Amino acid sequence: METLEQFTERMSHVEKTWERVIGRSTSGNSRAEFVFEGQYCYLESMGYVSYGKLPIPNVAKALLMTLNKPSDYWWTDYMVFGKVRADKIANHYHATLWEAPYAKVENKWFHLCFDTFEELMRFVYDRHIGMFEVTWGKEKAVYENCF
Repeated sequence: METLEQFTERMSHVEKTWERVIGRSTSGNSRAEFVFEGQYCYLESMGYVSYGKLPIPNVAKALLMTLNKPSDYWWTDYMVFGKVRADKIANHYHATLWEAPYAKVENKWFHLCFDTFEELMRFVYDRHIGMFEVTWGKEKAVYENCF
C-alpha cells in the first residue's frame, strides 16, 4: 500500500488543469485547479505582482515590493455539512473553514482551506484510501447550490 509520503510525492507531479487571474491583472492574484485522484483542489496565490507593468514611479514600485508579502493557500471542493462536524474535521487536518458561498442552506456547508500542500495531501490521502469515511462517516446531506 502506498504511504502518505509516497502519495504526496506522486501528487506533487500532477499538472494543473487550468489557471486564471483573479481580479485586476496587475493584482498578482490567481487560482489554479488540480485534480488529485479525483479530488478537485485549488491553489490560491495572492500578491505575486509584476511591478514592472505598473504605471507608477520606480520609487513607488520599490516601496510596494518591500511591503508586499505574496502568499498561497490550498482549498478543496469537498464540502463538510454542519459547523460542529466541520470544526472537528478542520482541527484534525490543521485546516481552516470557509463557508460555501453558493450553498442553498446558509451556515451548513464548509470548504477546508490548508496553508501547505502537505496538509492538503493528508486530507486527500485519507479520502483516497477510505480512512476519511471510516473516521468521519458520510455526509448527512447532499450539497445543493442556490442556482
